Amino acid sequence: HEDYHLDLGLENYAIAAEPIIDRQGKIVATLSVGRPSSPLGWQSSEQDLLKRAANTLGLALERSERLSQAETRVDLAIEATNLGLWSIDLGSDRVSWGGRHAELYGFPSNTREIPLGQQEALVWPEDLPLIQSRLSQAIQDFEPYEIEYRICRQDNNEWRWILARGQAIKGADGKAKQILGTIIDITARHKALEQIEASMQAERQTAAQLAA
Repeated sequence: HEDYHLDLGLENYAIAAEPIIDRQGKIVATLSVGRPSSPLGWQSSEQDLLKRAANTLGLALERSERLSQAETRVDLAIEATNLGLWSIDLGSDRVSWGGRHAELYGFPSNTREIPLGQQEALVWPEDLPLIQSRLSQAIQDFEPYEIEYRICRQDNNEWRWILARGQAIKGADGKAKQILGTIIDITARHKALEQIEASMQAERQTAAQLAA
């Protein structure tokens, strides 16, 4: 703890400063307060209060740094797994995107929000009623949402398979206010299954011909 006295022209000010120290003992900042000078100086109770405030700020800064590091790790994990993040605001019927969502749908990577109807327009027509039914059930029952469906990418009109998972979130009134979830492209898996099915079908046909 340090005390300083500054002459600001009109009156003298007393400045008290307390270092903000992290858990490694490193000074990361300084907390300073000032007031008009008093013959009594800074009281011990005031100095203790300043020290407690500096300690609290030190812990808050450390938590903020840890949170930032955690967010960075999450971002890297999302990038590595090609996950897309989405959130449907049930009040405005708009979809917010994060992670790789925009790229998976063929939009510029900086696209962060579109109307829900615009997203639904990219869904294979036969798959859309099931998506809407599952979403309605998730909103009503707060059960986990999971579905596989096809989309037409906005940039090149290529059809892709998507796996979506989500969960409705309650508002203060107990009703669903939004749905949060993830998507991932599973086209490769579907193509592999199609190839396996085609191979098995060919083997069955060959076996039938030999038996005849």
